[in-house]
Amino acid sequence: MRLFVGIRLPREYGEGLREIRQKWEPRFASRLKWTRPENWHLTLKFIGEQDPGNLEAIRRAMDSVRFSPFYLQAWGGGYFSGRGKIKVAWVGMSGDVDDLRSIVSDVDGEFSRIGIPAEKRAFKPHLTLFRVRYFEKEDPWTEFRDYLQDREWPGFDCREVFLWQSTLTRSGPVYEQVHRVAGGPSNRIQGS
Repeated sequence: MRLFVGIRLPREYGEGLREIRQKWEPRFASRLKWTRPENWHLTLKFIGEQDPGNLEAIRRAMDSVRFSPFYLQAWGGGYFSGRGKIKVAWVGMSGDVDDLRSIVSDVDGEFSRIGIPAEKRAFKPHLTLFRVRYFEKEDPWTEFRDYLQDREWPGFDCREVFLWQSTLTRSGPVYEQVHRVAGGPSNRIQGS
């Protein structure tokens, strides 16, 4: 089973993604694979393929991570690039990002205890808008990035972190929630 840990986004975010796609997709000659609004989430940890027998240990590891609810808001945006080509367009995050990083660090620590390797790269919270399947240099890349910088998103309180199973299908990934950890006022982010 293919697993990841993430945060569910408010309904308004999916609506915003639909609006962005409707406005901008016709302006690009590049072939873009847009995130489906119903699948949009903030990934904290991609676990990858796991034996179903490991699921209970993963759930217990997640349960060991304690946190208080915290505030997030999408903000800005940009691209991940490689070899002179844009690969991914994303929206950044603001708000209690240090709390978010602490949770990611705790998740990595708990998972490493059960044999799931810690992430080597620094955590950069972002929401993927689309992946570029075919890059056309003349597209309005700068204009689109400027639009993302100016766009306003609603803020939200994050009270839950989820473990999802991702099943790849021809029409795209299908996500199923397999575990939930709720933050609470008595829970404190470890290391704070």
